[in-house]
Amino acid sequence: IRVVKRNWVSDVVSLSDIASEVFRQIRVLRCGVYDLAIDFRGDLRSIILMFFAGIPERWGRDGTGGHFLLTRSFSPLPTRHEVLENLDLVEGVRTDHQVEFPELSLRAQPRPSEMASDPPRNDKRILIHPGAGYPSKRWPAERFVALANKIRERAWVVPIFIGSQNERNILDPYRDEIPKEAIDFTGQTSFAELFGLLQTADLFIGNDSAPAHLAAMLGRKSVVIFSGTNDIQKWSPWSTRCRILHHVVPCSPCEQKICPLERHFCMEEISVNQVVQTIEEMLRD
Repeated sequence: IRVVKRNWVSDVVSLSDIASEVFRQIRVLRCGVYDLAIDFRGDLRSIILMFFAGIPERWGRDGTGGHFLLTRSFSPLPTRHEVLENLDLVEGVRTDHQVEFPELSLRAQPRPSEMASDPPRNDKRILIHPGAGYPSKRWPAERFVALANKIRERAWVVPIFIGSQNERNILDPYRDEIPKEAIDFTGQTSFAELFGLLQTADLFIGNDSAPAHLAAMLGRKSVVIFSGTNDIQKWSPWSTRCRILHHVVPCSPCEQKICPLERHFCMEEISVNQVVQTIEEMLRD
């Protein structure tokens, strides 16, 4: 496994850092013997890296240029799901068949001893993730807190908040309103421990985010509140056990990190009661 030291898709990485990392990776990859390289992003920087690393078979997308450096390329289709686009690239032909991935089963990782104890196993565990990569993808935090109170009213449900260290401040203004029985693991889990939590959850609730896609990959039942930021046909979690809550707005997909409108219509029009009703349906199923 070759590790990229600098994240070259980050907005805060300078051009000099990108160039330095590309040259470092070229040197590293030339030391190995690689027959095939695949770039699923369609990133020109990755395509250049693959070419100058001397890898004979180079597959990727040609949406951002550099397709002449590839030995196999596809032009992305605007409304085709990313999972199918990536499979098309690997198979070398566009397919219309339905694809279901096998559920993954990972060894649940132990959590730090200083964290809260587990809820009784006869209770339903509902993971709640109020964060997302961009503010435009987030359902209002106060609604997640209201949701936690509503599901806790059903004595057999334990709400468990999850998220990264950077997402702890999302709930800060509403911590006095969080039910006392709720467990807050926000900022307290490693990536491996997050997998453990997801694998033992009865239901996941959250925005369009990395944990939502991980829950889908693990075959967990999930309710995802999907904003108008991205195209739902391309980017929704790939799972038959996932219910998407989505309010259609004419400005979608806007691909904006922050909603420029006076009101965040695509998210604010999704009510707490609507989410509660969907949760009850999922748990009954």
